[in-house]
Amino acid sequence: SSHSGGTIWPLLDIDVRGSGIPSFFYKTDGEDPVVGVRASRSMDRASKAKKLLKRYMGKSFTMGGETFTYKNAATLVIQDIVRRANKVLSNHIGRTTNKISLARPATITKYELDLLIDAVEAATLADGVTHLEVVGTVLEPAAAALAYLCDPEFGEASAEWEQQTVLVYDLGGGTFDATILTLYPRGIGEGEQKRYYDEETSDGLLIGGQDFTNVMKRILFDTYVRNNKGLLNNTIIDEINRVAEEAKRDLTDYEVYRPSLQAKCDDITRDMFEDASMDLLIRTIDCTENIYKNYIRQHERDQESIAAWRPRKIILTGGASVMPMVKEQLLRVFSKYGYVADDIIIYKTSTAVSIGAARYIDGHDHVKNGCIFQHVTRDIGIKYMTYDGDARIECIKTLVSRGASIPTESKFIVSEPNPRNPNQLVSRYER
Repeated sequence: SSHSGGTIWPLLDIDVRGSGIPSFFYKTDGEDPVVGVRASRSMDRASKAKKLLKRYMGKSFTMGGETFTYKNAATLVIQDIVRRANKVLSNHIGRTTNKISLARPATITKYELDLLIDAVEAATLADGVTHLEVVGTVLEPAAAALAYLCDPEFGEASAEWEQQTVLVYDLGGGTFDATILTLYPRGIGEGEQKRYYDEETSDGLLIGGQDFTNVMKRILFDTYVRNNKGLLNNTIIDEINRVAEEAKRDLTDYEVYRPSLQAKCDDITRDMFEDASMDLLIRTIDCTENIYKNYIRQHERDQESIAAWRPRKIILTGGASVMPMVKEQLLRVFSKYGYVADDIIIYKTSTAVSIGAARYIDGHDHVKNGCIFQHVTRDIGIKYMTYDGDARIECIKTLVSRGASIPTESKFIVSEPNPRNPNQLVSRYER
């Protein structure tokens, strides 16, 4: 897809809880590395796998008797994801792509971004030869916010295509970013200078969903030790590692989670989890409030245009932002600035960034061009009637075949007798 046109295809399985393919890397002695879903299928793999790969770009680790850089590990994860996605894409439009629009965290450094782009472009398609090509990058919070504003199914979207400012709270698996952006869904400027957002201010923390999962692990360990006289073994540890993520997600929808452990273990309530992880959450809320106050302070003299520069919405993205306490605490803090519950939007937390990245990209020094190519997803043509003597025949003519690049052009001319005057030909031209 490209800027505001084309079709967005969901290419990876996202379950009802918003879980996609985990960014896991795992290796044992004498075996090839496994990544993604395969690295999370067993309790042993999931507990020992390397995670949060973006957080440690530029560093290395040893696993299975070999030393890897986090960039190398990220390449294998990305390669697995893109190959899976291309299988789905091939089923949809009969072709594959190596073009990548890359969403980047708001607080990533240029050095880290270059490493991430290099990691992507080191990956190959299933042929093992064709390398991926990053054709553009976009800020993750900008991608999520633009996806929300341009979603025709999201109520106000049709009225929200004009310039506006938003605050994005992005609590992902490994990092947290708070960003204020001015968005231009229709774009401003011309040609290569056209842009779709300006980053006003941002800040971030090395806090993410995995940190909240670790809190849940500690709760499960404590309740296990209380009920089983402190007896722990590797099997129980692996089980607790397995169910911790499940418990965190269940408590998003339910008030109580009953651990599926072999040994006796108390139920975990949402209140227990929120109390134990509140310090982590408050750090992200404080960070968000600080950038808001600094932004307001910078603009407080411009009272005449306050409606234009004051953030209209607070948009929550990132898988961990669905935890009920996130919106509750944001509302508690931001109500004093005039925000109400309807101003705090939880929007497609696991897919908004990828949707926005598919539509909006920036140029980058590493990037060879600034566009994503569109392709036709179905055969396109015309249906017309012709005559064979007195018989009326329905004809269908395909003008553009599925998979054709956009823009494309096709011409079609049909000449047939005028049914009212057989001696006269009627020509019809389609383009």
